[in-house]
Amino acid sequence: MSKIEGLEELQKRLSQDFDNRIEKTIIDWIESENITEYPPQTEANRPDNVWYERGFGTRYKSGAGRKTSEDMKSKWEIKPKNLMIDLSNQAKYSNYVVGTEQSDIMREIGWPNIPDKLENDLGELEKELKELFDKEL
Repeated sequence: MSKIEGLEELQKRLSQDFDNRIEKTIIDWIESENITEYPPQTEANRPDNVWYERGFGTRYKSGAGRKTSEDMKSKWEIKPKNLMIDLSNQAKYSNYVVGTEQSDIMREIGWPNIPDKLENDLGELEKELKELFDKEL
């Protein structure tokens, strides 16, 4: 095995395929943890005078509504770069639903807290990513 000195040399050695394999590892973790799955609907999602319809937004008994949903389920992004992984959700409100600013009501409804899940699963993810890294080199 040849010796690698410096981050620049290491980055040259890592292939685009390696980034793709990192991304797949994270996607597999997301799917295994059901992170993109919505919890069961609550009373707030059931038709009444005013309710929230997932995938649309606020609905009114009159038939009117406001399209405010950003479909958080489809807004996940994974960007492996420079030995780092950026996992984010582009829906404006995602941080309050599944992120560091998650409200108690969202946790009670059953939304996962992604930072907590990552913390709990970090050892296993690190192991899988280290195996990929070792194979690459």
